[in-house]
Amino acid sequence: KDPTATVSVWECGQRSVQFCLALNVPKMLTSIIGAESIKVEEVQRISWQGTDKFTINSEPQLDFPGSSKFTTKGTLTVTSLPDGSCKVEQVLVCNAAMPWPMQGTVEATMASEAKVSVAKFLDFCVRYQAQKRKP
Repeated sequence: KDPTATVSVWECGQRSVQFCLALNVPKMLTSIIGAESIKVEEVQRISWQGTDKFTINSEPQLDFPGSSKFTTKGTLTVTSLPDGSCKVEQVLVCNAAMPWPMQGTVEATMASEAKVSVAKFLDFCVRYQAQKRKP
Protein backbone atom coordinates (compact mmCIF):
# COMPACT_ATOMS: atom_id res chain seq x y z
CA LYS A 1 0.00 0.00 0.00
CA ASP A 2 2.02 2.87 -1.35
CA PRO A 3 0.16 6.19 -1.41
CA THR A 4 2.68 7.52 -3.94
CA ALA A 5 2.11 4.66 -6.41
CA THR A 6 1.28 5.65 -9.97
CA VAL A 7 -0.36 3.68 -12.77
CA SER A 8 -0.44 4.89 -16.34
CA VAL A 9 -3.42 4.29 -18.60
CA TRP A 10 -3.42 1.26 -20.88
CA GLU A 11 -2.03 2.34 -24.24
CA CYS A 12 -1.51 -0.12 -27.09
CA GLY A 13 -1.90 -2.99 -24.63
CA GLN A 14 0.75 -1.71 -22.22
CA ARG A 15 0.96 0.32 -19.03
CA SER A 16 3.54 1.28 -16.44
CA VAL A 17 3.18 0.96 -12.66
CA GLN A 18 5.54 2.63 -10.21
CA PHE A 19 5.53 2.01 -6.50
CA CYS A 20 7.70 1.61 -3.44
CA LEU A 21 7.83 -1.94 -2.07
CA ALA A 22 8.41 -2.49 1.63
CA LEU A 23 10.54 -5.62 1.86
CA ASN A 24 9.62 -8.47 4.17
CA VAL A 25 12.86 -10.40 3.71
CA PRO A 26 15.56 -11.91 5.92
CA LYS A 27 18.13 -9.47 7.30
CA MET A 28 20.78 -11.05 5.07
CA LEU A 29 18.89 -9.83 2.00
CA THR A 30 18.20 -6.42 3.51
CA SER A 31 21.95 -6.00 3.96
CA ILE A 32 22.60 -7.05 0.33
CA ILE A 33 19.95 -4.64 -0.96
CA GLY A 34 20.95 -1.86 1.42
CA ALA A 35 17.39 -0.75 2.15
CA GLU A 36 14.14 -1.92 3.73
CA SER A 37 12.10 -0.73 0.77
CA ILE A 38 12.82 -0.38 -2.92
CA LYS A 39 11.41 1.48 -5.88
CA VAL A 40 9.81 -0.68 -8.53
CA GLU A 41 8.83 0.19 -12.07
CA GLU A 42 6.70 -2.50 -13.61
CA VAL A 43 5.75 -2.77 -17.26
CA GLN A 44 2.55 -4.72 -17.83
CA ARG A 45 1.36 -5.97 -21.21
CA ILE A 46 -2.11 -7.36 -21.85
CA SER A 47 -3.09 -9.65 -24.69
CA TRP A 48 -6.50 -11.09 -25.43
CA GLN A 49 -7.11 -14.63 -26.67
CA GLY A 50 -10.65 -14.38 -28.00
CA THR A 51 -13.31 -12.68 -25.90
CA ASP A 52 -13.13 -14.85 -22.79
CA LYS A 53 -9.41 -15.05 -21.98
CA PHE A 54 -6.61 -12.57 -21.44
CA THR A 55 -3.03 -12.64 -20.24
CA ILE A 56 -1.09 -9.96 -18.41
CA ASN A 57 2.70 -10.20 -18.61
CA SER A 58 4.62 -8.28 -15.98
CA GLU A 59 8.28 -7.36 -15.84
CA PRO A 60 9.14 -5.42 -12.69
CA GLN A 61 12.43 -3.53 -12.65
CA LEU A 62 13.94 -2.96 -9.22
CA ASP A 63 15.83 0.22 -8.40
CA PHE A 64 18.80 -0.34 -6.10
CA PRO A 65 22.52 -0.85 -6.70
CA GLY A 66 23.03 -4.35 -8.09
CA SER A 67 19.34 -4.86 -8.87
CA SER A 68 20.15 -6.24 -12.32
CA LYS A 69 21.16 -9.47 -10.55
CA PHE A 70 17.54 -9.98 -9.47
CA THR A 71 14.87 -10.53 -12.13
CA THR A 72 11.23 -11.49 -11.86
CA LYS A 73 8.74 -12.10 -14.63
CA GLY A 74 5.10 -12.89 -14.08
CA THR A 75 2.22 -14.06 -16.21
CA LEU A 76 -1.39 -13.92 -15.08
CA THR A 77 -3.99 -15.59 -17.30
CA VAL A 78 -7.71 -15.11 -16.66
CA THR A 79 -10.28 -17.28 -18.41
CA SER A 80 -14.07 -16.82 -18.20
CA LEU A 81 -15.90 -20.05 -17.40
CA PRO A 82 -19.40 -21.07 -18.57
CA ASP A 83 -20.83 -20.77 -15.04
CA GLY A 84 -19.92 -17.05 -14.89
CA SER A 85 -16.86 -17.52 -12.71
CA CYS A 86 -13.28 -17.33 -13.90
CA LYS A 87 -10.08 -19.32 -13.65
CA VAL A 88 -6.87 -17.48 -12.78
CA GLU A 89 -3.46 -18.98 -13.48
CA GLN A 90 -0.21 -17.39 -12.42
CA VAL A 91 3.36 -18.22 -13.37
CA LEU A 92 6.26 -16.49 -11.63
CA VAL A 93 9.89 -16.86 -12.65
CA CYS A 94 12.49 -15.45 -10.26
CA ASN A 95 16.22 -15.43 -10.85
CA ALA A 96 19.05 -14.29 -8.60
CA ALA A 97 22.58 -14.16 -9.97
CA MET A 98 24.30 -15.09 -6.74
CA PRO A 99 26.70 -17.75 -5.48
CA TRP A 100 24.94 -21.14 -5.46
CA PRO A 101 24.75 -21.53 -1.66
CA MET A 102 22.52 -18.43 -1.48
CA GLN A 103 20.77 -18.55 -4.85
CA GLY A 104 17.95 -20.95 -3.92
CA THR A 105 17.13 -19.12 -0.70
CA VAL A 106 17.11 -15.72 -2.41
CA GLU A 107 14.97 -16.95 -5.32
CA ALA A 108 12.50 -18.57 -2.91
CA THR A 109 12.23 -15.28 -1.00
CA MET A 110 11.71 -13.37 -4.25
CA ALA A 111 8.96 -15.79 -5.27
CA SER A 112 7.31 -15.46 -1.87
CA GLU A 113 7.30 -11.65 -2.13
CA ALA A 114 5.93 -11.84 -5.68
CA LYS A 115 3.11 -14.16 -4.60
CA VAL A 116 2.08 -11.70 -1.89
CA SER A 117 2.03 -8.89 -4.45
CA VAL A 118 -0.11 -10.92 -6.89
CA ALA A 119 -2.50 -11.92 -4.09
CA LYS A 120 -2.97 -8.25 -3.15
CA PHE A 121 -3.62 -7.39 -6.81
CA LEU A 122 -6.21 -10.16 -7.13
CA ASP A 123 -7.87 -9.08 -3.89
CA PHE A 124 -8.10 -5.55 -5.30
CA CYS A 125 -9.68 -6.93 -8.49
CA VAL A 126 -12.32 -8.84 -6.50
CA ARG A 127 -13.17 -5.76 -4.39
CA TYR A 128 -13.28 -3.55 -7.49
CA GLN A 129 -15.65 -5.90 -9.32
CA ALA A 130 -17.88 -6.27 -6.25
CA GLN A 131 -18.11 -2.50 -5.92
CA LYS A 132 -18.78 -2.12 -9.64
CA ARG A 133 -21.72 -4.55 -9.42
CA LYS A 134 -23.47 -2.62 -6.64
CA PRO A 135 -26.65 -0.89 -7.88
